[in-house]
Parts: sequence; structure tokens; C-alpha cells
Amino acid sequence: MDSLNTESHSFVIKIQLEAGDGGRDKLLLRGHITHVSTGERRYFNNLAEISNFISDRLGLRQGLHHRLLGMIGRLLRQNPRS
Repeated sequence: MDSLNTESHSFVIKIQLEAGDGGRDKLLLRGHITHVSTGERRYFNNLAEISNFISDRLGLRQGLHHRLLGMIGRLLRQNPRS
């Protein structure tokens, strides 16, 4: 039986949106995520890498990983230039 780890984890995520090449409307996503308690940092250029990093630290199952990815995407759409 799978159960969620009840430990608390904190992450700092810095996201930078950049204009794509050639003046297109496409935005590029770059940044890094840090696991606060260990200081481990990973650089990323897409949402899946953020979700993978958090999921690995929390020991999330595949289905929960996809839910986390969706939540991150919704947060970015709600606050695109914060």
C-alpha cells in the first residue's frame, strides 16, 4: 500500500521567462529549483523538470507527478509576469 511521506519539504523556485528567437510569441522558460533542507539545486528549461525534481524528493507516484505538473502550469498561467 502506497502512502504519502508526511515529512515537510521546502523548495525555492526561480523562473525566468524569455522571448523566443526571431520575435515569435513563444516564451522560453528557464530557472532553477533548490531543495531547501539539502541545498541541492537543479537548473531547468521546462515544467516537467521542476515536477520531476519535486516528485523525486517527495517520492511521489507517477499519477501524483502529473497532477503536480498540472498545478505548476496553472500557477504560471495565473501569474505569467510576477
